Amino acid sequence: MAQSKSFGIFHRATVPFMVGAIVANAHAQCPDWVVTPAGSAFNVAALIADNGSPQTALEKVSGALARVVNGGGCRTIVEPAACDETIELAKKAIAALERCTPENDPAKLHRQKGQRLEAEK
Repeated sequence: MAQSKSFGIFHRATVPFMVGAIVANAHAQCPDWVVTPAGSAFNVAALIADNGSPQTALEKVSGALARVVNGGGCRTIVEPAACDETIELAKKAIAALERCTPENDPAKLHRQKGQRLEAEK
C-alpha cells in the first residue's frame, strides 16, 4: 500500500506531539501548587520538572524533611514559626506527590507500610 507524502509528513509531525502529550498527561493529576492555610505556597510542578518525575520529587522532599526532623526539628531554628510553616508545606507537598505517584513506586510502598516520619504524623 502506498502512503501519500502529505500523510507521511503529518504522521511524522504528530508523533512527537502525541508522545509529549502522553508524558504530560502522566503528571496531570499532580497539583501545580500546594498552599497552607496561612497562605504559604509551594510550586509542586516546578519540583517535578526539576527532578524529572513525581517519584523523584517525592524522594527529594521526603529526604529533606527527614534531615530536618533528624536534626532536631524546628526547636533548633532561630525562627521556629517560619520553620513550622515550611514543615507544613513539605507535608502538603509529600501528600500531593503521594497521590500522584504510581501505586507500585518503592518510596510510596515503603511509606504505606506505616514507616512515616514523626514530623509527617
